[in-house]
Amino acid sequence: VERNTMGVLHVINKRYGDAFTDEDIQLLERLARNTSAVILNANLYREVLEEKQDIEHIIENAYAGLMTVSKTGRIMQMNALAREVAGIRESDASGKPYFGTIKNSAITDMITRAIRNNEESGGEVSILLSGNKEERIFQAQTAIVRGEDRRTVGTVLILNDITEIRSVER
Repeated sequence: VERNTMGVLHVINKRYGDAFTDEDIQLLERLARNTSAVILNANLYREVLEEKQDIEHIIENAYAGLMTVSKTGRIMQMNALAREVAGIRESDASGKPYFGTIKNSAITDMITRAIRNNEESGGEVSILLSGNKEERIFQAQTAIVRGEDRRTVGTVLILNDITEIRSVER
């Protein structure tokens, strides 16, 4: 543990008024070091949780639709736009298999290629959003997600709404 003061361990006296021995002092020093390690770990854990929440908020509110799928085919995370495109509620997404939860065959095919073949792909996908009567055009792209050991842990699907761009081009 760092050599910064985190607090004070206050010991007044022993039970029967005896003096503290070297063994008592060593035990108290060990107790103080262990207590400071616990406090430091709790603070680090809190910081990691706060960073995780910040990242989740950023992803949830991103302009692009984002969905992560594990290498076993389970949806790990979907932001608001990805859930809207898929036509599912937040509670219906996480932990479910993508194949059956996502109804659009072009999107499921892209995810399948990424998971089974480690093949990134992209293309345009036309989708009729629920609640909207108009068709939206998305540029869809998959990317392989790798761990520190370079092994595949899953894939991410990114959806950019290009409807306005395509309507200007027409």
